[in-house]
Amino acid sequence: MFGNLRVFSFFSDAGQFGAGIAHAGVMAMVLAIGPFSLKKRIIFASMALLFFYLMIMSGTRGALMVPVAGTMAYLFASKNFKLMLIGILGLALVFSFLNYTTIANDNYQVRRMRSALDPDDPSLNVRYLNKRKFSEYLKSRPFGGGIGTSGFWGQRFSPGTFLADTPNDSWFIKIWAEMGIVGLYLHIGILAFIAGVGLLKIWKVKDPKLRQKLLALFGGYVGIAAASYGNPLLGQMPTGIILYMSWAYFFLAEDMDKSLIKSSKNE
Repeated sequence: MFGNLRVFSFFSDAGQFGAGIAHAGVMAMVLAIGPFSLKKRIIFASMALLFFYLMIMSGTRGALMVPVAGTMAYLFASKNFKLMLIGILGLALVFSFLNYTTIANDNYQVRRMRSALDPDDPSLNVRYLNKRKFSEYLKSRPFGGGIGTSGFWGQRFSPGTFLADTPNDSWFIKIWAEMGIVGLYLHIGILAFIAGVGLLKIWKVKDPKLRQKLLALFGGYVGIAAASYGNPLLGQMPTGIILYMSWAYFFLAEDMDKSLIKSSKNE
């Protein structure tokens, strides 16, 4: 774009790729500090660095929320308060680097990441303007305009309408536009319920390796959910498939743990 490379692999666009590869980076990073062999941890750490580099190469700014929210979710879920403090300090250093310095500003990818923290960014202001338009339109529509009336599907099935022609720029605004405030609250409630119950089940897992794998999936899920405020990520493929599988693993956590304990006793 404008002479600058934006990578998106086989994904539909750079925004989807950036969030998806950041999701993979969060999981690889969590696994890298888990109770695995040194060889595996080095491989996971290398993958995490590669994935976060590719996130930067995608040029999408919304993906920044994935490692931030995902890391914070993992640190909280791990109940390791020393590690949580180190993680918070690390995130603070990254934030300070982007927000208070101009180091590496001649690099397009770094400069674009830095613009995500600029409250006067034109793209951000356009999103706020569109959000206000949706707010006015949906005041009298508590159940929204109907499924498939907003964004890409709206342009296909309901062309020429307000919801189809106004970019939603967010998964949650898309839900709000199509299902209204009632549907939005229900949707957020379901996502919070999955996270809460999933976390409680993960905490009951005794096998350290399984627990770390589940925490990696949990951190990735929270990261994508948080980043979906700025981009329509949750329902997109292939990110959606990984999230739905993660949800299933959360609820199967105790059964998998019992199975591992049983097999270890038989050995």
